[in-house]
Amino acid sequence: MSDHEVVAVKRETKAVRGATSGADNAVAAAIPATAAMPAAMPAADANTAAADTSLQRMNAALRRKLSLLRDMQSYSEQAGTFIDEDNVEQLGNVFIEKQGLIEEIDYLDRQFLSDFDGFKSDLGICSLDEIYGPDSVRFGGLRERNAAGLRDLRAYTSEILGLARKIESLESGVNKRIKKLRDDLTADLARIRRQKQVSGFYAGDGAQPQSRRNAELPTHPKFDSKK
Repeated sequence: MSDHEVVAVKRETKAVRGATSGADNAVAAAIPATAAMPAAMPAADANTAAADTSLQRMNAALRRKLSLLRDMQSYSEQAGTFIDEDNVEQLGNVFIEKQGLIEEIDYLDRQFLSDFDGFKSDLGICSLDEIYGPDSVRFGGLRERNAAGLRDLRAYTSEILGLARKIESLESGVNKRIKKLRDDLTADLARIRRQKQVSGFYAGDGAQPQSRRNAELPTHPKFDSKK
């Protein structure tokens, strides 16, 4: 996976921020205190080990993100059904559930980006492409140890991109239909207001009852019955 693919993932899912921590402490805590510790590793080996951990966390974040995006796709499809059924209550519930997914995806993106930057920093590279480039001999051990992990990284990224595009298309259709419903509702409300105004005109100030109009007409002395 190249840096361009990472940027594409960020752009498609609309969520780019932050950092995460604590995984290294959990790994350290799992090592028994009485275990024989090896001599201090050379800096390059220590950094490579840290990169291995970052790669594992990156893949874990992508796996979880992929699961959430599948849920997002399902909710987007449900939204279209509820619009067809005029089921406003269920449509509102879908929006609430989707907001929760968006917040978790945002957190995972921040975690992934933090680990991705740490991975490149530990290896002293600017792009993952360097692992396979002309000067890639020094990364042979990393590639052998993490062959499956590196394959997964690319596969998860590709699947996320494809799924994000499908969701974007679904959401575009849902948003257009919601806009049409809103416009129709606005037109209906305006028509109701006009009808109320017309009804008020005929029932109130605009057209007075016959008895009231007769009472207000001036009388001629010739026809004044009281005289």
